[in-house]
Amino acid sequence: VLINPGNPAGNYVKKNEMNKICDICRKRNISLIVDEVFFDYCFEKPDEIINDSGVLIFFINGISKMLALPQMKLSWIYVDENSDKSNEALERLEFIADTYLSVSAPVQNGLEIFFNQRENIQKSIKDRINTNYSIVKSALSDNHRVKLLNIEGGWYSVLKLNMDTDEEEFCIKLLKEKNTFVHPGYFYDFQNGNYLIVSLICGDRFSTGIKNLCDLINNYK
Repeated sequence: VLINPGNPAGNYVKKNEMNKICDICRKRNISLIVDEVFFDYCFEKPDEIINDSGVLIFFINGISKMLALPQMKLSWIYVDENSDKSNEALERLEFIADTYLSVSAPVQNGLEIFFNQRENIQKSIKDRINTNYSIVKSALSDNHRVKLLNIEGGWYSVLKLNMDTDEEEFCIKLLKEKNTFVHPGYFYDFQNGNYLIVSLICGDRFSTGIKNLCDLINNYK
């Protein structure tokens, strides 16, 4: 399973990386699932990773993130046609979909309307992400106690604490003392360090939250 872009790291799979992954899959007769739910929220256009390796690849997405409609429950699977196993896979997926994954009539009927608003919906989200990411970069630019990791897309920013502390203890302290909530890195299997995961889709209170975060970092003992 390949997450593109990674969540919460926000890094997109590069063409050369995809070629190497497909080479491994082909040699071992492994199919590949590519989760692209955050794909549209990029800072720069990512690489096109569909190739002619012959590997059976399933690309999955849905309107939960694409259209900010998680309550509508609609998703899909695109099967790469470059594999000689594609037709068989499609037949099996059709059977599974008919048996287990029926989509409600209201969301099917409304899908055209939803997609007509795709550009407006995503622009609003992207504008907020870009604004909030700029706030984080500005606030932490000269702070040696924390490092902002580079991201290429997605909804989150990742901070690495250069401090002698436990990430969970820090998050609890931030919540209790500053009423500000971030995730510790271990929620996402980060290892070998102390990391914080900050949501970039928060609204008007984001600046206050980052100020609270910086205050605790600067005065942490």
